[in-house]
Amino acid sequence: MEKHILTQPDYIVAFIFTIVLSINFLFGTLFNAIFLLNVYKHRSLRQSKFFGIISLSIVDLIMCSIVSPLLILREFSSLDVSHGLNIYLCCFITFISTWTSLSSIFSLTFIALERFYVFKTNQHMRKLNFIIYLSISHLISFVIAISHAIILAITRSTIFMRCCGKKLLEASTLTLNLSDYFEKHWLNEIRPYEIKKAFNGFYLSIGLCCLFMIIYCYFVIYRIIRNKRLLRIRLNAKFISSLTNNGGGQDQNDGAEE
Repeated sequence: MEKHILTQPDYIVAFIFTIVLSINFLFGTLFNAIFLLNVYKHRSLRQSKFFGIISLSIVDLIMCSIVSPLLILREFSSLDVSHGLNIYLCCFITFISTWTSLSSIFSLTFIALERFYVFKTNQHMRKLNFIIYLSISHLISFVIAISHAIILAITRSTIFMRCCGKKLLEASTLTLNLSDYFEKHWLNEIRPYEIKKAFNGFYLSIGLCCLFMIIYCYFVIYRIIRNKRLLRIRLNAKFISSLTNNGGGQDQNDGAEE
């Protein structure tokens, strides 16, 4: 049973993973804290056009200061089968890492949409509307993150089993009862593993949709800026040519008078 719960991880990969998370914890926490402190001090940074960046900075601060140490703790606990974290702590780590990841993606998407709105309409989005949209996106990511944590606990994913180790045996009654409940009350064709695959597909589709929206918004913004530059160049060329023609005509008139 212990072999099935946890396979021996690659220590080199775990070491590199820990170093990356440690760097992320130190520098990410520092830079995001400095930025938010500047936002607090300077009122000009609290305009609606900065709301997306502020939201992204808050989420990144949570990710760097809370999620990164928890992931390091989970990585160290998975090195030994005899040790493991509490099942509720493992659920919390899964939840908060999923929530911060989705919130970061949504914040980046809203930054692109806000820039797209500004370049299309030549006006900034209202503060209330921006706050409502950001609140809805964080609520959606919150619900998805909770669902993800529950599904990983029910299906006993590899990550979840490595996190719990032997502690999973103590909580096996809970997870087994939940699995039996799904098997008895859902259709016979549906299994927890299939639910996990469907959820992962849904999670991936959200990321791809947000990525497509970001690329599309910045592509349209690039075209708008390029068209404005070309128009400015043409107007400058016409203005210079008109000045040249007027100057040439004036010189001819002066010569005729002489």
